[in-house]
Amino acid sequence: MTGDTLSLDPAPEAGHDEPGSPDASSTDRSATKRAARRAAARAAAADEATAAYRARHKHARRMRPEADVLQRALHDTTLAPHTTSSDWLVGALDRFAGIQEYTLTEWGSDLVEMPLHRIRFFKVHGAVVWDREARVDNVFGSSGNHALRLDQFLARRLGAPPQVHAE
Repeated sequence: MTGDTLSLDPAPEAGHDEPGSPDASSTDRSATKRAARRAAARAAAADEATAAYRARHKHARRMRPEADVLQRALHDTTLAPHTTSSDWLVGALDRFAGIQEYTLTEWGSDLVEMPLHRIRFFKVHGAVVWDREARVDNVFGSSGNHALRLDQFLARRLGAPPQVHAE
């Protein structure tokens, strides 16, 4: 064993993949071409998938988040003639009990300690005005489904004339 070197690499076969042999360069070129074709196919598939996604979701807009709805329900004085905080119900997902409904006064108290991302819907006078899963937004009209604003919704629901807002 003296003077012998131990190599873990298998010995190359004669005429194959040796530097300078004609087979090595053609193998490298064909492998590079195959890799380029695979990359181009993946890019084309990704472009096609992106185009299909955009076509399906062409009219979908981002809804205003539940925090905005909650702030409007608590602080918008234009809603005061029509609603109080006890008229609003917050539907939130409890990890153990499922969806629970709370009034705004209960939600703001220490009785309910739940993060905002668990809110699933808001109801006013028993009618859903904001629902994440159904993409209903009658509070701001941000869902893009030709929804009414909250003042128009309440006017129809309660039979009161809508208030005019200068925007």
